[in-house]
Amino acid sequence: MDAFPALVWLPMLWFKRNKHNTHKKLQKALFVLAMIGLLFFYALLTGLSSSIMRAVVMFSTLLLGQWWNKRSSSYNILAFSAFLLLLYEPFWILSVGFQLSYLAVFGIFYVQPKIDRLFSPRWWVSKQIWSIITITIAAQIATTPICLFYFHQFPNYFLLSNLLALPTSTGVLYLVLATLAFGWIPYVGEFLGWSASYGIWFTNYLIFWIKKQPYQLTDGIWFEWWEVGLLYAAIVFGFMTWELYKTRYWFLAFLSLAIFTGSRSWRYIIQNKQKMLVVYNLNACNNLAMIDGHHAYFIADSTLQTGDKNYNFNIKNHLFKQGILKPLYLNTQVAEGAKRTHSILLNAQKNYLIAYFAGKVCLILKNKLSHADLKTLNGLKVAYCFLQNRAVYRLKDLQEVVQVGKLIVCPSNPKSYTQRIKLEAETLKIPAYIIAEQGAFVAKF
Repeated sequence: MDAFPALVWLPMLWFKRNKHNTHKKLQKALFVLAMIGLLFFYALLTGLSSSIMRAVVMFSTLLLGQWWNKRSSSYNILAFSAFLLLLYEPFWILSVGFQLSYLAVFGIFYVQPKIDRLFSPRWWVSKQIWSIITITIAAQIATTPICLFYFHQFPNYFLLSNLLALPTSTGVLYLVLATLAFGWIPYVGEFLGWSASYGIWFTNYLIFWIKKQPYQLTDGIWFEWWEVGLLYAAIVFGFMTWELYKTRYWFLAFLSLAIFTGSRSWRYIIQNKQKMLVVYNLNACNNLAMIDGHHAYFIADSTLQTGDKNYNFNIKNHLFKQGILKPLYLNTQVAEGAKRTHSILLNAQKNYLIAYFAGKVCLILKNKLSHADLKTLNGLKVAYCFLQNRAVYRLKDLQEVVQVGKLIVCPSNPKSYTQRIKLEAETLKIPAYIIAEQGAFVAKF
């Protein structure tokens, strides 16, 4: 729920619990003003970043609106706070943080009361735990489709994470604020500082412990924007069926889910038949991905591995879109010669590699070719030639022995060399694709 869920958790619980309470007006007013002051103090403490200020304005408006008029609609107050923020900066509507913040709060307002009615705890502790559970589930339901759209993963232990980390992080935050306020008092400041430090360590320990558990994350989920809309439609119509008991809402929820399922199934069928070659635009990092159905085979530098920053930022999401969770890296350094790997036939040599994939012959020039290499390649006809690491000094020398359908100049070549090869390819009338200038190379079959 944006940048500081721990700070707003307590006022949100108070807001929900005291929505219709007309007693102790002075105490409620002082509490609201104190919470708003605390929110703005925290915003100043963290440098007034845009994400913090959005959350401060949103929750301040909600608290003030409820305190000022007990009959006011929570949804109207929420919409008014969004209007104020968008009046200041219209492009915030495209911000992921803005969207998640308002969807989470909307979920708490609309979904949480319905879940809360399912169970009535007797004891104070069980009431607090049930409050965390209902608020967590409500916020998760409201934000899951858009989270899957942006981040392509789902936290399987979200409920456990909030049950453990939310109370501790709330306590830590208030301990830090108390340390700032009373740190000048001897012994008291030391005790508060030690408590805050230990609390931070313990909170991090809980978070990393959950992260290390098996199956803590479902990764590789790819949604298109219309599938997000269909999923939200199914959720909304589902809760309207629960609340109003109207058959037409049940039908609309079922129809939305049916179209959503059909879209996912159709994409899976299309992906199962896909065949493509991809070279990603990675600076000084050679790579070639051969995608066959729901499998991807990588010929790449040893530095480009799953989990690497380059892979996570530039490659992973594209593979997710193609329905591929994890690629298989082909080892072309173990032994030279011809070998078959899955649907690919490789002929690996010291300075070059020939790959036969989807009926196409691909020549990957890895290092500078010797005269013996050129003689070996004599008469070869290739659909694609991938030029890496200044493998040939003159393109004419390669053209005399190899018939090239298309030349792909990889980003591992220096800029001056790339420009010279580009001009030479134009002179020799060889179709050339410059990855450093034109972006990633993709060929679909």
